[in-house]
Amino acid sequence: MPHPAFFVTGTDTGVGKSFVSACLMAAAPDLVGYWKPIQTGLQEGDDDTQWVAQHAGLAESRLWRAGPRLDEPASPHHAAALVGRRLSLAEVVEAAPPSGSWLVEGAGGLLVPLNERELMVDLMAALGLPVLLVASSRLGTINHTLLSLRELERRGLRCLGVVLSGPPSVSAVTALSAHASGAAAIFVSRHFVPMVICLTRRKWWRGIWWKKDGLSGPNLPTNFACSLTTRKPPSCSPHRGAPLLRRAQ
Repeated sequence: MPHPAFFVTGTDTGVGKSFVSACLMAAAPDLVGYWKPIQTGLQEGDDDTQWVAQHAGLAESRLWRAGPRLDEPASPHHAAALVGRRLSLAEVVEAAPPSGSWLVEGAGGLLVPLNERELMVDLMAALGLPVLLVASSRLGTINHTLLSLRELERRGLRCLGVVLSGPPSVSAVTALSAHASGAAAIFVSRHFVPMVICLTRRKWWRGIWWKKDGLSGPNLPTNFACSLTTRKPPSCSPHRGAPLLRRAQ
């Protein structure tokens, strides 16, 4: 993977990684593709690749479908063991796209096991990708997010920023602003509540924010729309109650 974009991970399962991925893919140019290296839960209809493709309006040519696909809605190591299989980091890396620029969405969080020795964060390191961390804004997120950020720092992985998914939380923003290091600035929507999202200096997207009206992706839900800009939009502003997290260089 010589020209990767970044790896979208989360503090937990169900925090909004696929939603954030779909919004970013809807705003990205056609040269950017989407890859979900490991998918579990197929027996319950979980297919993040299909979901992202549908909601971001992606052509099949922008999807990379290789990698383990498992039926059980469980951690990859357990879902594989149930069918007599052992996943390996080498197997997943071998399935990676050969070239191009890709948004890669992980399964669960950083320390989700692939097997008895290897973790999801090992995959991030092996692919050499910077990381965008998605977290819930619910009570408890401060601890989960700071632990995840510290693990990224310990492993020497660059964090592009933190996305807080859910109603705005002043508590979470102020705590992360004070205690997190190396992440991008956090921006808060004043007029709509579903997301707090960071900005980075990526060439192909400078800021994604949420608004009430209009869609930039053909199949995004009508009350969840994203837009792309190179300037700070009037409906968004940095959180003023605490210093901003350091912007990624």
